[in-house]
Amino acid sequence: MSIKVPACIKEKMHRIAKMHKKAADLMDEVEEWLEARGIDTSVNGLRDGAGIGLEELEYGNDQVDEICERIENFETWQPEDIFTGR
Repeated sequence: MSIKVPACIKEKMHRIAKMHKKAADLMDEVEEWLEARGIDTSVNGLRDGAGIGLEELEYGNDQVDEICERIENFETWQPEDIFTGR
């Protein structure tokens, strides 16, 4: 059995690809800004799976206020601080 993908679905797929590329470019800019200020954006830092990390934005979850609060509450960034909230 063969199936023909309709043009409207192909167009949606193209739009998805374009949106994800734009989102990735924006995330690169955000990470560059944070890293220039000494903030770890890796899985050992702001991508730790805590539910208020940068990855939440990539999942479409608007956790901006929570992420910014988390960033702003740290005076000195050490890898263990990300996990303990010190």
